[in-house]
Amino acid sequence: MQVVPSQLSQEIIARTLDLEFGDSRFYHYGLFSTPLQIELDTSKNHQQQEFSESITLIEAQSSFCEHVISLIENSLEASVTPGTPGTKARVLIFGGTLRQLAMDCSEREISTLFIDPHFDSATEAKPSQKLEICREEFVAFPESDTFDLILLEGSYCYLDQLGMLSKARRLLSAKGRLLLFGEFLDDDSGIEYSPLANISSLHQLSERLTYELLEEYECREDAIRSLAKFIPLLVKHKATLCGESDIPVDEADAYLEHLRLVEEEFINKRRCFRILLFQQGNEASVEYGGAEYSDIHSFEPVDISELFEKSFDVIFDKDLWNWKYSKGKGTCVVARLENKGPIVAHYGGAPREISYFGEPSMAIQPCDVMVHPDIRNQYGRGSLFFKVAATFLEREIGNTVNHLLGFGFPNQKTMNISIRMGLYEKTDDFVEMVFPLVHADTVSSQYSHVDFDEQNVEHQNQLNSLWQLMDPDFKEGIIGVRNWDYIKYRYFDHPFAKSEQYRSVIVSDSQNGNILAFAVLKLHGEHRLLMDIVCAKKALTPAITALNQLVAQEEGIQGFKMWITKSYVDSICIDGAIENELGIEIPCNSWNPGPSSETLYGAWWLTAGDMDFV
Repeated sequence: MQVVPSQLSQEIIARTLDLEFGDSRFYHYGLFSTPLQIELDTSKNHQQQEFSESITLIEAQSSFCEHVISLIENSLEASVTPGTPGTKARVLIFGGTLRQLAMDCSEREISTLFIDPHFDSATEAKPSQKLEICREEFVAFPESDTFDLILLEGSYCYLDQLGMLSKARRLLSAKGRLLLFGEFLDDDSGIEYSPLANISSLHQLSERLTYELLEEYECREDAIRSLAKFIPLLVKHKATLCGESDIPVDEADAYLEHLRLVEEEFINKRRCFRILLFQQGNEASVEYGGAEYSDIHSFEPVDISELFEKSFDVIFDKDLWNWKYSKGKGTCVVARLENKGPIVAHYGGAPREISYFGEPSMAIQPCDVMVHPDIRNQYGRGSLFFKVAATFLEREIGNTVNHLLGFGFPNQKTMNISIRMGLYEKTDDFVEMVFPLVHADTVSSQYSHVDFDEQNVEHQNQLNSLWQLMDPDFKEGIIGVRNWDYIKYRYFDHPFAKSEQYRSVIVSDSQNGNILAFAVLKLHGEHRLLMDIVCAKKALTPAITALNQLVAQEEGIQGFKMWITKSYVDSICIDGAIENELGIEIPCNSWNPGPSSETLYGAWWLTAGDMDFV
């Protein structure tokens, strides 16, 4: 009765049902009335049979199981060619809560393979002539067999959709069917994280994988009725349940509170409970219909190196890749033209802690966007670029997923294409500020500096104090977190640090000894580029003035510059500064529901250090 029921929550459900009914075969919601077959437009209201208050939860759960088995039997009749010699319909069922359903299928003479990585052969039902049992994760199951129907628990975390639907596609026979049931997020209009799979993203992803939706049932009202019956039972039996088992009282209380929140989400229609039946589609009829999509765990860095070098004409740097995707917990979606083929498209992202209008949040910077040169000139919604990008955005960016915002620094061509396809919208321009040259003989003694020592705890504390001053100054906008943990990762752990490309300094006011700013500088041609600065907003101008004077004393350096979002140019008031266009626009996600471009326009504080590759 929850998303991905844990072993403990399953035990709570089972013990509660045992205490009340002496029966704990079912862990899913009940069906109190047989749903009518509905059209694909699930927004329409459809009459259902009258709900009888006399039906118990166990009876409703049994009814649900019967309905699912009927769907399985009807699907097998439709998908298996009758009269074909040797034809033997096979069903694969995955999910620990579907054990009884698998047993019931086998008793109906349906050849059933039940997969449960937590199956206990010592205490659970034994295999039979019609029932095979395998202790395996579904995505790791060998692909030597094919099945006419696959039944999956639908209540799995949203990141698992891609792997599970892709795996099912490879295991299904031609015209085989995929049956899902479970809880999904139905309303993602508000900013609130949810581990639930988004129903709209599920529809889009299934279509991308060439599944054809045959039937869809809305069972929200049945879920509400199930919870209305189960929650009082858990309250009634909680003391006995905790007293006779190893279930801690606080765990039972936490699960009870969780169920009440689930009930509330069903009632306010944030959450839905659906049964969905798909059929394996014709891959040849869809552009890149046979493409295989997977995530960061599906390959090693060496597997991406050839695509990287052909895409960017730059030697692949394994250390830089590992810094971004292993140490930095980066993520991606990749595409292959066929199963186990070479990677031909990649859309990556680097996570970033941010302050979003004064509130802590997460963003992700799309990066390493690559499509093999042989196919990169195709840019419609049927293109591989669009499909990997849309899949990434659905998984990673939006109101309810891991990262509220996306930001980046795409070239103009990529930006234009993405806007045209509805993936991005513009939120700002990235510009270059070139500061006037300071002659060494005019350098003021008003400011002083020391090189930052990463081993010096006092320096680390000073940096954190500067961030505490900077953060609230940007509460009317969006800024990436710039505390010591981030600075250490970004500059001191970065592979470029080995070649001493970065110089980090603490700037102080010589007259009163007050610390003004922390800054990171990098040689960029004949100039010093200000990568990052951490200080109160009012200290920006004096700190940059001080850094300009510092740079003027370096031999061979011709000037000082920084890259910044255009909306914040006025916060740097330095006479004689020249603003140059970089031809870079800052995008936001417009594919998945999230904050609007109007809300985000001009809000981001970004500098060169926010780019992952500089």
